[in-house]
Order: sequence, then C-alpha cells, then structure tokens
Amino acid sequence: MSDRSFPFVDEDSGFVGARVLKQFRTPAGRFTAVDDVSFQFAAGEIWGIVGESGSGKSTLARMLVGLEAPSGGGLRYRGKPVADLVRYRGFRIPFRRDVQFIAQDTTSSFDSRLTLRASLRLPVRNLLPLRGSAVDERIDETLARLEIPAELADRYPDQVSGGQRQRFAIARALVVRPRLLVCDEVVSALDVSVQGAVLNLLKDYSRTTGAGIVFVSHGLPATAFLADRIAVMRLGRILETADTATLLAAPRHPYTRQLLDVQSPPLLPAREDAEPAPAEPLEPTESRPTLEHRT
Repeated sequence: MSDRSFPFVDEDSGFVGARVLKQFRTPAGRFTAVDDVSFQFAAGEIWGIVGESGSGKSTLARMLVGLEAPSGGGLRYRGKPVADLVRYRGFRIPFRRDVQFIAQDTTSSFDSRLTLRASLRLPVRNLLPLRGSAVDERIDETLARLEIPAELADRYPDQVSGGQRQRFAIARALVVRPRLLVCDEVVSALDVSVQGAVLNLLKDYSRTTGAGIVFVSHGLPATAFLADRIAVMRLGRILETADTATLLAAPRHPYTRQLLDVQSPPLLPAREDAEPAPAEPLEPTESRPTLEHRT
C-alpha cells in the first residue's frame, strides 16, 4: 500500500511523561497501577510498550489519551498538559482529532445498533469540518486505502469477523487523520495471519503520514515487528527502554531476558513488500434489517 499515501500529517507531535503515578482505591487500600514512570517519544516514532497483564501498560495508554487522570506527575502533548487538553473545550476537539485511541475490545467499542458506516460518521462529524456527502467520501477514501471492501460498512458489528471489526476500528481512528495513534492490545485476540495484516496497516499509515504510534501489547513478537523503540513494563514501572534491535540483541534487565526466552521474535509472516492480505469472508449470519427500518 506504499503507493497510496494518506494526506500529510504534521510531524510536530510527541509526548513527555514526568514521574507519572496512577493509584486506585480498593477495599484493601491503594493499588498503584503506574509507579513513577518517566518517558519521552518523538514525532513520528513508533513506541512499543510491552509487559504482562497487570503491568500498568494499558493504564498508561489510557492516561495518554485522557481517559484516566494521573494521581501524580505530569503528561504533556506538544508542550501542553494533557489535563488541560481534555478539560477545556477549545483544546478538547483538536486533541481528540490529533490523538486517537484504538481499544482491544472491538465488540464493546462499537454500538451494536449502528452500522459500521454510521459509527465511522460520528468522529468525522464531531471532529472535522465536513458535512453532507463529504463525510461519506472521507469514509470511502479511508476504507479504500485500508483495502476494506466498502460494502462491509453497511453491516452491523456482529455481522463481520473479529479481524474485519478490528480493521474498522482502525479505520474509525484513521478517518480523522490523527497525528498519533494509541493502540491498546489491538492484535492480541487475532490469528497470526490477521495480526500481520493489521500491523502492516499501522506501519503503512505511520510511514506515509509521519504520524506516531504508541503500541501497547503483551506480545513481544508483534511489538518488535512494529516498534522503533520498546519500553518493558512490570508492576507499574518501566524496567528498560531501548531501540528494538538493541533490546532484542542485548537486553539489560532479567525480566526482559525472560520475555525473550518465552517469546522469540520474529514470529510474524508480514513484510512491508508483501501482497495485501485478502479480505476475510463473512461468516453466515442471521439476516438483519437495514438501519432505516430498525425500531
């Protein structure tokens, strides 16, 4: 897909985190999910965060996009505090347009009452100055560049496969042309062959637009395939950060070496010069009414 570039995305993007802390109240007391984490990643960089379940990586991702507020420390996006960007209306819409979040659970992230096309219309209308036929034109352009058959957009979320629904989740994020994608476990539930296709979509978007990606995963092979740099998290802390080649060849922390012993990348068949994966066939599903006839 390298010959089908998206409109250029300004490279002036990036996040800085300084001593970020996130605690939750539980019946047993305070639980620290993210513990004194500092980091920085540059415009256009693909930054991987890898760790086991409960390591704090998903909580950190949710704080990056303003879905969770830190208990301490600070997060800044393009020089401005994230807390201000999500609090004030004048900043909120540009921030939501710039930074898009793709969740792992696509079943709950789509409204089952809406067709996939109707779900894609929402961010276009809410975040972009497009109206009328221009909305569907932007959607069709995005679907074409992601090689998603346009006719699937008229289906409901439960009428497509998990891999196809994940592609639509990516399309919903990319339709507003964000400067930064934050992806939380977006390929963990997919077959390896489908993972490769999804990762190639993400890599192609970053390469052709200059947009950055934060890729959160417990899977080291997928992270190593995509990321320029990888941070390893455990028990709420970043244990080490290094460029991908260095981390794979010479990990410094024993936990990273343990991950490499268990998960030895590369395991994915995807390549930048590979032919695009064919669209998955739809599973037979019970017929449903069109949106216009739903009650």
